Amino acid sequence: MKQAEQGNLRVIPIFFNVTPKDVGSPYGSFGCKVYVESQHNPSSLPIWTKALKSAAGNIGLLLKNYRNEMLLIQEILASVKKVLALEPNTHNVPFRQTSPSKNPSEDWSTPLCQKRVPTRIKQLQEMIDFNCDQTQIVGIVGMPGIGKTSLAEEYFERSND
Repeated sequence: MKQAEQGNLRVIPIFFNVTPKDVGSPYGSFGCKVYVESQHNPSSLPIWTKALKSAAGNIGLLLKNYRNEMLLIQEILASVKKVLALEPNTHNVPFRQTSPSKNPSEDWSTPLCQKRVPTRIKQLQEMIDFNCDQTQIVGIVGMPGIGKTSLAEEYFERSND
């Protein structure tokens, strides 16, 4: 919660089969686990107590407020996308959501991932700040087979030219 208080981290509390009261209480299942853990590391007790009370005090997503788990998951995804759109990284690079071209006359002989590589390379270049003195970690994520490795290899080749 320290990072969240400093504005370096966004927290979206999700209460799945528990209530905020359960999480913030020192007597419920969470409180018992925190107490047991604090026996191994006594200095962690005040930190965990504060973090759980803070999480319980934040407005979060409660499973009981949704008809089923799928609706909760959809709301979680929408919340995460909203946070990513507002704050994609610490360098304030605008988040861009791209979608496949809907041009019916597209050349289908080239795999779709290869057609998107120039656009993705450009987006990757915009996100990486070479003037930053801090270490940056870049993650390329997605479903299997969409060209993550191809994108990384192509970016590496272009950056070494």
